[in-house]
Amino acid sequence: MGSVSSYFSLLTVLSVFAALFAIIYQGYLASLDLRSLTDILKNLNHLEFAVQVSKPRVAIGYGSCSDLYVKAVDFLNFTEALQRSLDQTTPFNVDDITTEDEFLQSFAYYFQRGAAAERFTGNKELFQKLVRLAKKHPVAEPRWALGGNAPVIGSRLASEGAEVVLAAKMSSKLKTHLRPDVRLTGSLIEEDDIHLILEYKTGDRWGTLESPRANRYILHSDYHNPFITSLEEFELWAGYSAVDQTTRRTTEYPDELKERELLVKRVLFFASSRTNESRK
Repeated sequence: MGSVSSYFSLLTVLSVFAALFAIIYQGYLASLDLRSLTDILKNLNHLEFAVQVSKPRVAIGYGSCSDLYVKAVDFLNFTEALQRSLDQTTPFNVDDITTEDEFLQSFAYYFQRGAAAERFTGNKELFQKLVRLAKKHPVAEPRWALGGNAPVIGSRLASEGAEVVLAAKMSSKLKTHLRPDVRLTGSLIEEDDIHLILEYKTGDRWGTLESPRANRYILHSDYHNPFITSLEEFELWAGYSAVDQTTRRTTEYPDELKERELLVKRVLFFASSRTNESRK
């Protein structure tokens, strides 16, 4: 009996030593990887300063906005009426939001799937009400940030040493969030387009719903960005006037969709012409 007990004690000791050896060996391998990675980063850093490159010139556009972030589950109320709507209707999803009920059902659709979404509302009164409530909400932790791909990317490129020209319109207040070395070609405006960004985490609960992953839902009611209002001033800055300037929002183009299609074609034509000139 004693020999069996000694045998198992020996196995236990060997198991402990094997586990300790495995931990130490894994740490040794990790240290080798860290040392190799450190050497790579040092060499890359050396090359960055060893090779001199000319300051790149970048033009980027065309939109900007002010992003208002809030914690979705603290900001939005999950009501019994909403639950009844969710129980009685098929999964709800629309591109353009017109009412508060549509907004809540649309958010619920993406929230319970943990999917990102961005939706437009032409209901200015509804959107202004949501922004007004969001920016002063006591627990949703509202915060403002520079928004729009063009300003954010432009600021990042400028921080890396590029000479950046930004084709966008923004208010003087939003411009203070832009790097001072980014040149703005668009005029200053009174009010920025605002994007209301409702963020949520994995496992967040909203009423009877639970998010399977972290994501966000964006609601906006943009006026400037959809019509690329900074395009004309950017063309003038670039000394480019070959395109007819009558594509502003006038009675000549009562159909907004056709106007926007024309603007997109104009942007593509302008970009391709500048690319061809730079190759000469």
